[in-house]
Parts: sequence; C-alpha cells; structure tokens
Amino acid sequence: MTDILLIIGVTTAVAFLVVLFIEGALRSHYNPWYHTGSELTLGKRGWVQVANFVLMGAGMLAFALGVERALDNAIGAVLLAVFGLGLVVAGVFRPDPLRGLPTQQ
Repeated sequence: MTDILLIIGVTTAVAFLVVLFIEGALRSHYNPWYHTGSELTLGKRGWVQVANFVLMGAGMLAFALGVERALDNAIGAVLLAVFGLGLVVAGVFRPDPLRGLPTQQ
C-alpha cells in the first residue's frame, strides 16, 4: 500500500505539470513568463485548472502518507500534507481577474 501512495504522489505531480502546460498553450493570451498557473482558473475553462489543483493536492496528501510510512518521517510528511492542503485551497479560492486574464472572447 505504501508503494501505491508514493506512486500516486509522483504521478499526480507529473500530471499537474502536463495539464498546466497544455492549458497554458490553449489560452491565446496566457504567457507563462508573465502569468501564474493560478490565473488559469479564470475564464470558461477555469474548471480544468481548479480540478488540476484539487487533484494535485489530494495526490500530495497521499504522498505525505506514503512518505510517513516508508521513511517514518513525521516532519516531512506534515510539510508535504501542508503543501497538499495549500494546493486544494489554491483550487477552491480563485484569484481576482488581473493582468489581462480572463480575456473576453
């Protein structure tokens, strides 16, 4: 079971980046050097990035549990769990529209 939790964490991290890059490429006015990934939660397709943040947060919570079981390291597990909860919060609470996003199309 520990191996599965660790694999879930690694897989969700890779999937998060893939979705982030694809969503950024699909937005005509999105510039990754200028805009943050959180700004992709705005607009009509914002639900995709919201789901991406929430799933990544859940994956990091699973990874935290796997790290605690595999390494018996409570401090590392707590830090990973806080990171996972932060990702869930980032998905639930969207930023205000800024820097030209979302565009009115």
